[in-house]
Amino acid sequence: MTTPAERAPTVHEHIVDFIVALGVTTVFGIPGAPLTGLYAALARRNIRTVLARHETGAVFMADGHARLTGRPAVCCVTSGPGVLNAAAGIGVAQSDGVPVLLLSAEVPSRCWGRGALQESGPFALDGVEVLRPITALSVRVPAAGALRPVLVKAHACLTSGRRGAVHIAIPSDVGSAELDDAFTRTLDLPPPPPPTAEQVAAIIERLPHGKTVIIAGHGVSASASGASVLALAEHLDAQVFTTPKGKGAVREDHPRFAGVIGFGGSPSAWERLIAPGSSAVLVLGSSLGDQQTNGWSTDWRVGRTLVHVDIDAGRIGRAFAVDAGLVADVGAFCAVALGGRAVATAKRLLPGPMLDTASLRDLPMTGIAIARMLSALAPNDAQVFVDVGNMTACMLQHFEVKHARRFFANLGAGCMGHSVGAAVGAATAVRSSGGTSRTFAVIGDAAFAMYGAELHVAAELQLGTTVIVANDAGHGMIADGETLLGGIVSPVRFERPIDFVALAKGYGVPARRVSNPDELSDALLSPVEGPCLIDAQVVPGPVCEALRARARHVQAMIAEAQGAP
Repeated sequence: MTTPAERAPTVHEHIVDFIVALGVTTVFGIPGAPLTGLYAALARRNIRTVLARHETGAVFMADGHARLTGRPAVCCVTSGPGVLNAAAGIGVAQSDGVPVLLLSAEVPSRCWGRGALQESGPFALDGVEVLRPITALSVRVPAAGALRPVLVKAHACLTSGRRGAVHIAIPSDVGSAELDDAFTRTLDLPPPPPPTAEQVAAIIERLPHGKTVIIAGHGVSASASGASVLALAEHLDAQVFTTPKGKGAVREDHPRFAGVIGFGGSPSAWERLIAPGSSAVLVLGSSLGDQQTNGWSTDWRVGRTLVHVDIDAGRIGRAFAVDAGLVADVGAFCAVALGGRAVATAKRLLPGPMLDTASLRDLPMTGIAIARMLSALAPNDAQVFVDVGNMTACMLQHFEVKHARRFFANLGAGCMGHSVGAAVGAATAVRSSGGTSRTFAVIGDAAFAMYGAELHVAAELQLGTTVIVANDAGHGMIADGETLLGGIVSPVRFERPIDFVALAKGYGVPARRVSNPDELSDALLSPVEGPCLIDAQVVPGPVCEALRARARHVQAMIAEAQGAP
């Protein structure tokens, strides 16, 4: 950091040095008076700042950037309500193990407890304590001299083990304090040692050749080890299933891929998983939670050896008893298991249509039709962010991740409205890398109404982002779920459906309304520069099997709680 010769760098400037050392070139946020010093320090280092429309939108953009690049991303908010508004986004990042650093400002420490406007220090609504349960680390810098241990701990949480969200609160007077300590040069941490050959051999010997199935979870995506997992499957003569959070971890056009299991997965994939013939299951990077195992069903587990490899020791054996476990990064485990064997990487193909769509054009405009048409027509290098709702199940089952495509869904916290901001954040990463691939957000109308305003950011920056809104005039999944459980009791439909074409045009975004798959196909194939929105008028369709299975599970839990036989 270059500073005037007469003074030492400030805490804000040291923090900027820290994020530069992390490889960060873009910061997403919304300014406020206590943040002024940080923004000035960012400007002095030529860090690009992106102005969000909502604080959780800022976190979502950082989240999407981090998911796509695999590197930590940074966002910033002001004190008080700024921190509160960021909470939903931070919870998403932490739940999915996404390395997002949130920098929040606080009023000067001399004002604590005196009723300052938007105070969020230890004597008011304490933002550090609010975020502590939903972060890997939430901490305040109480004085300039305390900065080093704060950043060392933050660095560890963002770069090692099961990574997650970090929150650092900086009182504005502490941020402007000078600190003559070039600590950033000491932050390079060695990677954790890989598992030993003996540890891996003890795992592999429990996996009989030709009689093992592999379940690949989100940890495979987080470690970017999909190609290695497929190579290990070849070595073991095993099929590979992915969990909902693990979808996209491996190429789905590979002959070893057997389908997505769990909520939103393929019923036929679940039948293949539980079919006789396999005597061992290797779980790689999955919590084996409710969504992953169809409500903790034991059908896939009974009579089989269960071996679990995960970077988080707390996940091994938590949901199901295991016969063997190993705490390790999935990629490191596969590298040792393969013993130097070559790992084929996905060949990057030119963008273009994938499938003939003639059979899709006469379907009604349902979520399934949207997923199938996008699967057929999305470029081979598209990044697709799927929101929470009926489209989750449709996309998990009917969108194929092949070639160089990427697929993301926030299925840990399951926060509606994530996909638009995340897709916009990912698009900034694409542009920064010199790439030209397009990002897609697939979202319901109710979810867009929550956090969809980050589309305006895409308009200002002219980012290559396509937003597809499945517009059914309300909360379709809740309506379907309540119908399955006995009847609709909640207010689930909008009395005045949202006109997303008009809304998008107000943002300066080209938009089209489509009412059938043929029109959707035309919209997807139309050349476009910058962002665009497609308002897909969804008609009621059959309730997806994923939601039916979920309803059966809920009914069983209710019956058990009521003491029914």
